[in-house]
Amino acid sequence: MTLIRQALENEGIEVNLLNEKTLQLSSVYALGNHGAEVQVREKDVEKAVLILTQSGFVLPHQEGKTNQFSLLNKLVNFTDSIPFLKDVQREIRMVFALFLLLVLVISIILLFMFLVK
Repeated sequence: MTLIRQALENEGIEVNLLNEKTLQLSSVYALGNHGAEVQVREKDVEKAVLILTQSGFVLPHQEGKTNQFSLLNKLVNFTDSIPFLKDVQREIRMVFALFLLLVLVISIILLFMFLVK
């Protein structure tokens, strides 16, 4: 994380690293898939992504390839619009989104079984 901070600050970009101390005390596995978050000012986002990509910290975006968790990310982002969930931690919203997805799949299976009989 220190290398990321240095790479950005050397280019004059103000950076805030969330979960930096947790990563220093434990490991990346302690944070699950969430990892650490790099925050920069909105005006510096494109420059920061370019710097981190060129430095090897971020993989370049490849057209046509999708994130293996894109459906889950869309569901979690959808939970932002639910008033009682928007202030809840992302991990808890992820569990809620998985629960909703599971209920939907089970409902479709039960409906199909009912219609077949």
